[in-house]
Amino acid sequence: MGRVLLVPGGLGPHMGAAAVRDAAARGLVRSGWDVVGAPLMLGEPGTVEALVRQMGGRVHTVAVRGAEPVRYGALADGTAILDRTAIREHGTQNLAVVLRRVWENKPRRVLLALGGVRQTDFGRGLYEGLGVEPAPGEPRWPLPSPVTHLVVEPGTVPVAGLRAREWVTRLEEWRGRAVGHYSGELGPALAALGVDARPAAAYLVHYLKLSAATESADWILTVVPTIGPTVYGGIGAWAAETARRSRRPTWMLVGQLLRGYQELHRTGPVGLYPLLDQIQTQRQLERRAVTLVEQAAYRLGVGMQATLVPAPRGRPGERSREHDGHEPESLRDGGMDGEPGHPGGSPDVQ
Repeated sequence: MGRVLLVPGGLGPHMGAAAVRDAAARGLVRSGWDVVGAPLMLGEPGTVEALVRQMGGRVHTVAVRGAEPVRYGALADGTAILDRTAIREHGTQNLAVVLRRVWENKPRRVLLALGGVRQTDFGRGLYEGLGVEPAPGEPRWPLPSPVTHLVVEPGTVPVAGLRAREWVTRLEEWRGRAVGHYSGELGPALAALGVDARPAAAYLVHYLKLSAATESADWILTVVPTIGPTVYGGIGAWAAETARRSRRPTWMLVGQLLRGYQELHRTGPVGLYPLLDQIQTQRQLERRAVTLVEQAAYRLGVGMQATLVPAPRGRPGERSREHDGHEPESLRDGGMDGEPGHPGGSPDVQ
């Protein structure tokens, strides 16, 4: 029996990553495959709870003034994780409150799964809540433990207004180097504090110890709602890069193709397989999402069974499973940072 590495994302609020994983796994098992892997959440609500279930640990609640309590995860290995629910009403004051509570428990490290957050205060509330004054001559605020920002963003921060540009300039004068190019609206403020930046999907796959499964799996499958221009840190970018470096057939079940989806193929050879078997409305899609995922995974699984048949020795297209025994470069610790030349980069860590 062949093996599939299944690492799906969610299909929106109507079907989360765990439900997608269960539906796709049923289709793959029905088509004769052994399935390994885990659902992958990159910061959307529920990320904290999902990581606690997968890694072990506890979910804690922090009361914040004038808003619903914020939940964060204390994982079994001493890591604390926060997701996008720590950002409320476009402000980052609550993020400072939660971080202070997290640091009281002295975690080994902190993961900020905040990628994709839009229309924030660019970190002004965070600085105010931490008591940090980014002014020339002021000492740099020390991080009590290493902090990593899991990035799911385009490469540059959308600095549209004069006040935003003035804020980034102020951060750069205080930091002594450029930080305006770091990914996401919170990237410059976090980078100026010394926060590390890593691509969310690749980091979490590595953290969940799924990297080694790319060596033992016959092929890789993930699920995404849409594919458009490649987003740094997202599941699409991870899948394409993994396909290129691991040399495993990699497929993505896709709900919709957007303009610019061809960019994905410049990163790696990923196959795109449609979820929809016919034109449907959004309401019909939501109602049939579970069935569509299971059926698409089954059809693709049946088709991929042909890859298990070895080609005649010495002929073109012969399928080889020989490896040099080394971990693929993209899955080593050193390959987790932004690659050279990428505008996201990786700031230094205190």
